[in-house]
Amino acid sequence: MVDTAFEVNSISQSQIYRISALVKAGKDSSDKRSTNGRRKVRTDNFIEVVRVYVEADRRVTMEELAIKFETSINTIFHVLHDDLGLSIKSARWIPKMLTDDHKMKRVRCAQAFLKLNLSSD
Repeated sequence: MVDTAFEVNSISQSQIYRISALVKAGKDSSDKRSTNGRRKVRTDNFIEVVRVYVEADRRVTMEELAIKFETSINTIFHVLHDDLGLSIKSARWIPKMLTDDHKMKRVRCAQAFLKLNLSSD
């Protein structure tokens, strides 16, 4: 019956019976796909600690951070790139995007260079 309604990728009848039994037994959720049993490492507190550490020493490597915080290099990579928005340039961790202050400083410098160039002609 389920196969005819949904054709491909349908749930088996034995799974339906198992889920039905769990619901009748009072279990609220039979879907365990969202919890894989791993502890979450990338918490807000952890991200903040890494941010403070990187701001103190911009030349720190991912390997050093992984050893310091006893986690994988992959976790450190995701914290630096995804959560903190940093990328590595010339062995330094720098923000991927310019802040408003940096943009205004660049505008002022460009205007000063333009003024200097126009006055020298």
